[in-house]
Amino acid sequence: LPRGEQRRTEENRGEQRRTEENRGEQRRTEEKRPLRRRTEENRGEQRRTEENRGEQRRTEEKR
Repeated sequence: LPRGEQRRTEENRGEQRRTEENRGEQRRTEEKRPLRRRTEENRGEQRRTEENRGEQRRTEEKR
């Protein structure tokens, strides 16, 4: 192989390595995604807790 060709081949190999690293990143991101869903569920829980607090306040006002 001419030197120019070889350099291009090595650059392509570097590109491929970067692509594989990005794929790893994406996999990690996808693993984090269920966490976000759980966070949103927790937010729903918190909203419910705050609604219950409002209920309790109303109950105490009735007393």
